[in-house]
Amino acid sequence: SSGSSGTPGCTTVAPSNACGLTPQCGCAANQTCDVSNKSTGAVSCVTAGTAAQGAPCTTSSQCGVGLTCAYGACRPYCATANSACTGAGLGQCGQYYDPPGTAVPNEKVCTIECDLRNPSAACGSNTCIWDSGVNASDCDKAGTKGLWASCTTYNDCLPGYACINFLGNECEPWCRVGHNEDCPASSTGCVDVFGATAPVQNGAKL
Repeated sequence: SSGSSGTPGCTTVAPSNACGLTPQCGCAANQTCDVSNKSTGAVSCVTAGTAAQGAPCTTSSQCGVGLTCAYGACRPYCATANSACTGAGLGQCGQYYDPPGTAVPNEKVCTIECDLRNPSAACGSNTCIWDSGVNASDCDKAGTKGLWASCTTYNDCLPGYACINFLGNECEPWCRVGHNEDCPASSTGCVDVFGATAPVQNGAKL
């Protein structure tokens, strides 16, 4: 739904109609229009911070102007789920869920393209995950578990690792199929665990 506000040409978001999410409008130059009520989808203007796209965050007020904090990373809003986001380093537009499984009204956000093996360029100290639901890489909050540690959720592991059900759920490093030298021990090899939905980055299937 859209309404009107004091800013001409600004398509605001119901039910609060305080400002517009995409494109961002209706807020001061140092503010972001953000979904401030996860139950109703109501929006308000929040004073922005300085954290860059992909950087770790716990609240939108830490992120730069126009970015919201979702899945532990600063990222832009987008309009249409399952469509490509426009903008440098962005992937797919997807519905935001918080808590997991509960869709937040009005909140659709972009995935952030990142290197699964070396996430830091796009994600800072966050990790890079593979979202096989939308076939896209994405910056996400990093865990603390290292090589072969037991894990329970997709982002339990340190950057560069994935929580994979291999010999039970454990943190495994991303590797290029056919490049066993990417693996941590001479007795291990790179195994394709995603099949048809496997990520391909820099010309290599991971």
